[in-house]
Amino acid sequence: MMKPPLGGLKPYRDSLEKISEISAEKGIKVCIENAHLSPFQVCEIIEDIPGLSITLDLGHANIQIGNSGILEFLDNYSERIGHLHIHDNHGVYDEHLIPGDGTLDYKAIMEKITDVEFQGFGILELNWDIDAENGIKKSLEFLLNISS
Repeated sequence: MMKPPLGGLKPYRDSLEKISEISAEKGIKVCIENAHLSPFQVCEIIEDIPGLSITLDLGHANIQIGNSGILEFLDNYSERIGHLHIHDNHGVYDEHLIPGDGTLDYKAIMEKITDVEFQGFGILELNWDIDAENGIKKSLEFLLNISS
């Protein structure tokens, strides 16, 4: 059972429909992040609203649905993903760790993203306590190594 967004589902959907209209007029791509709702729930809400995609936050998804849920989501909704937030955690809270430093199965996720021919883009989201230069370098090395 989906917990409705703050204020209820109808006002939320109404605002997303208006955003969809404006974004179509302006040529802007809009992606809704799975912040408080699981990626499955986000897709359920935006299912019949044209022009909206999902920002799949992999760290949030790890907490919400776990590794197997992420792979299932990629199997069933990959065409709805417009953007990825890339970071890691231990499945309990939103740590924003360097990929590979938590429990996300990035090897399986990257293989699935390749299999479904993901055409969007992603952004690395690291904790403020992580040195940016080192964090970016370590993240890229890890992701490139598991992708080869």
